[in-house]
Amino acid sequence: MQGRTDAYGELVRRYQDRLYNAVYRFLESAEDAQDVVQETFISAWLALDNFKGGARFFTWIYRIAV
Repeated sequence: MQGRTDAYGELVRRYQDRLYNAVYRFLESAEDAQDVVQETFISAWLALDNFKGGARFFTWIYRIAV
């Protein structure tokens, strides 16, 4: 279980700021952008088996977010 928690944390650490900035540009609300980013990471984690590597990971989570 700890390995999965560490892996999730690493994904968030790598992509959180970039995704937040992209979402914030759309929403122009810090609170809403934070909510969307949090929901996006949860959705992405639950659907991680669907990521086939045909695109960059950031592109995939960005598409989930918007």
